Amino acid sequence: MRELEYMVPFDRGKEAFLALRELVLEKYPQNKYPIEIRSIAADGAYLSPFYQRDSISVSICGHKYLGYREFLADVARTLDPFDPRPHWRKIHYMDRERLQAAFPEYDRFLAIRKSLDPSGAFLGPHLSQAFG
Repeated sequence: MRELEYMVPFDRGKEAFLALRELVLEKYPQNKYPIEIRSIAADGAYLSPFYQRDSISVSICGHKYLGYREFLADVARTLDPFDPRPHWRKIHYMDRERLQAAFPEYDRFLAIRKSLDPSGAFLGPHLSQAFG
């Protein structure tokens, strides 16, 4: 099981769910994992997927033996029009430019990170791509 979870604005949640449902039913009927939906209140953390925005979490898994990479990439493309923000510990398909657009305080976070860790000691290969 591999999981992608994107948060979309609360008022776009139903539309995002229906778009994802259509993708699964039409192109991936063999995927038997449920689409999980939950609502989350806005918060004030700079890199939170819920930063200053009530959100709907749209989460779905792909089976490792059923081409989950292609499936989850299609899921990400399906959710792209809904202004998504990724769950940081799950699969996502956002590069640095996309993350910068998704998170209003991204540049502020980068400046703080750099001031606290100028040598990048706490950045591994994955985090270096996003925050290095």
